Amino acid sequence: SVYLKAANFLGVQPEDCVALEDSASGVGSAANAGMGMIIGYVGATHIQEQDKHSHAQMLLKGEKSERKRGADVVIWNMEDALPLIRGFTANRASGIEDSHAKMMVDDDVLSNLKGKIIVNSSPVAPKVELSFLNGDPVSSLV
Repeated sequence: SVYLKAANFLGVQPEDCVALEDSASGVGSAANAGMGMIIGYVGATHIQEQDKHSHAQMLLKGEKSERKRGADVVIWNMEDALPLIRGFTANRASGIEDSHAKMMVDDDVLSNLKGKIIVNSSPVAPKVELSFLNGDPVSSLV
């Protein structure tokens, strides 16, 4: 997985990482790799305005992940990614490990975002064991 290779390259655990994805397969890859937070994004121009809500719902469902974990939150405005990432990072640094986006970032962060957001009411965060095969990271769900 590209996510596991990136985490390994940076010397961090997958659960301390954030993935930003606009596709179901990308959300699935991030979920299977055990990324700590998955932000879905529907603000790109290739997603028609009338399709943004249904696309967001698809990202939240997690149909491409092994444990049906979807995006933890979906944003419409890319400027909202950085406050979410900062909030997640701050909470992880203080020991908060909840897999629900509302618990990953403080309510004041969520209430000050600029665009529309949908927070997943029931994400499933798998536990992932990271091992290596021929120098490449390999994950297995626990």
